[in-house]
Amino acid sequence: MVRKIVAHLQYSEYHKSMSAITSTASGDDALPQAIQITARVGYVARAVFYVIIGVLALLASLDLGGATVGSDGVLSWVVAAPMGDVLLVVLAAGMLAYCVWRAIQVFYDPDDHGMDAKGIAIRGAFVVSILTHAALAYAALQMVFGSSSGSDGGTAEKIDSLMGMSWGPWLVGIGGTIAIIAGIVHLYKAYAAKFEERLSTPPRHQDWVRVVCRIGLTTRGLAFMTSGGLALALALGYNAEAGGMTRILEEAQSYGPIPLAIIAVGFFCFGAYSVIEAIWRRVDTTDVVYSG
Repeated sequence: MVRKIVAHLQYSEYHKSMSAITSTASGDDALPQAIQITARVGYVARAVFYVIIGVLALLASLDLGGATVGSDGVLSWVVAAPMGDVLLVVLAAGMLAYCVWRAIQVFYDPDDHGMDAKGIAIRGAFVVSILTHAALAYAALQMVFGSSSGSDGGTAEKIDSLMGMSWGPWLVGIGGTIAIIAGIVHLYKAYAAKFEERLSTPPRHQDWVRVVCRIGLTTRGLAFMTSGGLALALALGYNAEAGGMTRILEEAQSYGPIPLAIIAVGFFCFGAYSVIEAIWRRVDTTDVVYSG
């Protein structure tokens, strides 16, 4: 009962803030709306990646075509679609919008994470997210305007290249450790339903939203921990085959269609979670607008 009352209050406050922004979107008041749009476009772009990954993997598990691909594979799949170049440019723009929103979170802390150890760690995760999605945007634009044709094994190839450098094992080990920590954070966020603190979900949708978000965050958390663990093992000299989501999906497929289908549904749910954030996440712009 208490949860529902709090949810009603959050939902009402969300609508008040949205109404204030949309009704005063002129002059200086246009900045809050621009930030709102940037954040929500970014979440939609992130959703596209995971929905495509999940759908293609699910089709593969059902022997209906599909494929086990990661982010690079998504780019290759999109560019091969009708009007693929246009779609890829739009997707790259969405990724850059997501980077801008993450940068705002790093520098202005609209979610009040603070400057203690936990807050700094969260900011560090946002920086990694910026680098990752900026690299995806660059790869997408390179496929359209450059000479790259994409590669399904991109993450594994990059790790192999790093391991051949003098400082490569250290970088791979640090990256693997960060991925493991990010995975643990995702699992805690799913278990404790921490995502609800940032959402203004209508009360009638809260039950199914909670389930979908938990499944999606759990799947992504386990994926991070798996890929990070493999990378760390490789950096420490063990015989491990490190890679990203492609590697995880291929390994799941080797055990049969059911494990692959379960992971596919999980990735699809994370894409749905990103859509939910695009629609109902509270984007506080106060610190950005009034800073300085």
